[in-house]
Amino acid sequence: MAHNIITVTNTHARFEGPNIYQARTLLSYRQKGYIFTRAYKRGGWDGWVKIMSPSGRFAAGLTPWLAARLHAEGIDVEVVEERPAAPTVDFRLAGLHNSTVFRQHQTEAIEKAEQGERGVVWHPTAAGKTEVLLELARRIGLPGLILVHRKDLMTQTADRAIKTLGLGRGLEDFDKQDVIGVIGDGKWEPRVLTVATFQTLYRRLKGKEGIETWLREEIGQVHVDEAHHLPAKSYERVMANLWSAKWRYGYSATPYKEEDLETFFKVCSWLGPTIHHVGADELAEQGHLVAVDVFMIAMPKNRISWKKWPEAVEYGIISNTVRNSYIVDLARRLNESRSGAVAILVERLEHGTKLAKMLDCPFIAGKQSTKVRQQAYDDVRAGKLNLLVISKIADEGLDIPPLTFLIMAGGGKAPHLTVQRVGRGMRLSEGKERLFCFDFMDRGKYLEGHSKKRLKTYSSQPAYTCSQVEFEEVCP
Repeated sequence: MAHNIITVTNTHARFEGPNIYQARTLLSYRQKGYIFTRAYKRGGWDGWVKIMSPSGRFAAGLTPWLAARLHAEGIDVEVVEERPAAPTVDFRLAGLHNSTVFRQHQTEAIEKAEQGERGVVWHPTAAGKTEVLLELARRIGLPGLILVHRKDLMTQTADRAIKTLGLGRGLEDFDKQDVIGVIGDGKWEPRVLTVATFQTLYRRLKGKEGIETWLREEIGQVHVDEAHHLPAKSYERVMANLWSAKWRYGYSATPYKEEDLETFFKVCSWLGPTIHHVGADELAEQGHLVAVDVFMIAMPKNRISWKKWPEAVEYGIISNTVRNSYIVDLARRLNESRSGAVAILVERLEHGTKLAKMLDCPFIAGKQSTKVRQQAYDDVRAGKLNLLVISKIADEGLDIPPLTFLIMAGGGKAPHLTVQRVGRGMRLSEGKERLFCFDFMDRGKYLEGHSKKRLKTYSSQPAYTCSQVEFEEVCP
């Protein structure tokens, strides 16, 4: 019987053997929205995308999954590693002391990741993924990158790294240490372990500014925060240039769903399969997160009907007088109770500006500087600010443990965003026993279906208790 071989480097692999057709079929998916493409409508494409090229080349992170699927079908395959030599360990990083007291799920994740050398750490929001990341980076000790997709996450992560690894009080001591670097937001200061935005690296690669050698030869480990963003082509370009990065890890509360092969393939292509998973319900039972009570507030029938999506957004959400009055009245009642901090999460800047004006409270959005946003978050933590409106910037990286009440004012249907937004409020804080989340059963075309999708998402989460209520029941 002829022999199948997968030759693996840190970035790519090549399949050789008689079963390449089966391998290419396994590594394929039907593209989302393919029925709307011109190629499909003209009959020139059936919507299928093959990850593996005709010559057998594909991203190396999919090797374990492909080998397991082939073995399950009775097809033998041998995996041969041809990885380049790793860079030298830098004892400025490896010799640091980490005083973090790790929880059981963090210890398990660190040990499995260190043994597996690559893969996705699938932990819920507020589970302490950053602590896992920093300890892994320290243990590996090679020059590396921590990749993020927003400049505020870059600042936040670098600040946390300096504190956690005992290098100083945070970014205020950035120039007093030579281990943690930053790339992004106008800064280019790489060091042993550099926190970088994908966008800045991508622009440098695209502009042919000569960073390929540094990425390909000097980076021995890479950690991708919020790894579900990896499907973007700019991220793929950066990951594909990390030739010497044998140790590759992604961290996310919602990396992919089993039925979503497109996202699964694209995330795992550069990182490998899930190596550790823990659910929010498990951590809530162990006392590491608070459980959630979700209240879906019934909305009356709209006085204005619409047929198009922009009209649904305008009249059903942004300028919906009844809905906005519910949000404002509820926020005021919760704020006056002084039972915990209140955050109103919005999707659109116009809506956030309107609600903040009605409530006479701050509106935190991406257009503001990192310093301004951080000051507002610090004020909430210190008890100086109890009510604020926050844009989509709160979807990832928001760390305000005192948040006790979330009002989900923006609508939407994406399950991963719904879970992430709620997760921002599940962090422990003194005197906080539960998180109370308020959402709306909107009416009308598009919005009603989106609300039902969010309701389904809430109801599917073991750590959530979900109820459908009238407004008078939560705000008498």
